[in-house]
Amino acid sequence: MDLSKSSRIGLERSVRYYDFNVFTQTKFIEKLRYIHRNPVARGLVEKSEDYRWSSFRHWATGECGPVEIESHWTWTKRGGSDIHTPLMRKLRA
Repeated sequence: MDLSKSSRIGLERSVRYYDFNVFTQTKFIEKLRYIHRNPVARGLVEKSEDYRWSSFRHWATGECGPVEIESHWTWTKRGGSDIHTPLMRKLRA
């Protein structure tokens, strides 16, 4: 078995993604839009809301989907404050 450096696949060659800490609301919205638009860009669906496993419908309308997420709607239903209202307006823009 050849274990020379040239025969191994390094981490830099095998990873197609990287983690990213989101510290601002602006960056959160940017990343969420990217995630929601990705199934459309990949040709899986025509509209973001058509992708079953997307949280798009939940963020846009409050409708629950097959994957439970924490959001403005779930937070306020459990008695949390309405602090996310400005974020919801930006996400819908």
